[in-house]
Amino acid sequence: MRKISALFAVLMICVLLAGTALAGTTAPYSLQEESTESVRSGGKEGAFPKKRFYRGISATDNWVYQVRLDGIMINLQLFERSGNGISFQENLTRTKDDGVRLVLRQYTNVGNALLQLDQHALDVLRRVGITEIVVTDYDLYIQNTYQVATLEKVREMLGLRAGEELSVGSLSDPVSVVDESGVRRILSE
Repeated sequence: MRKISALFAVLMICVLLAGTALAGTTAPYSLQEESTESVRSGGKEGAFPKKRFYRGISATDNWVYQVRLDGIMINLQLFERSGNGISFQENLTRTKDDGVRLVLRQYTNVGNALLQLDQHALDVLRRVGITEIVVTDYDLYIQNTYQVATLEKVREMLGLRAGEELSVGSLSDPVSVVDESGVRRILSE
């Protein structure tokens, strides 16, 4: 009986050592490491999204309607002027001041999309180190560029409530706020 329990104990130690070695090789990237390679998270093709990693942040490679950073959906979306949602792909790159840029590549060449995000999304962007959001059309022509710090200042100036979402377009477009019930208020012309 003692031989069986001793053998079992040795077996458990081997399993624990193998598990910790495997965890070390599959740990997420640190903020200093960079990788732009696409990796599949496993399972059947299409069952799990492909991901791109940059400086420890992951973004999905699939076409989505809502931003997914590090596997967590945040309420950051693109809309047409008519109110229809626009699907997009995400990519992460470096900015000229060594920050992180979130690029949203639209599925179509509609142009002049509205970027709409809630306050939690702004907090997540700042926390993970994203400094700039760039919206492009399908052919990767830049439509709009937004600085996260500027969006935070606009949020503070407007004194947005917890459930309100900020909606911005190009410089010539009005800034609007969407409340919890989905009603849009235009704040500037």
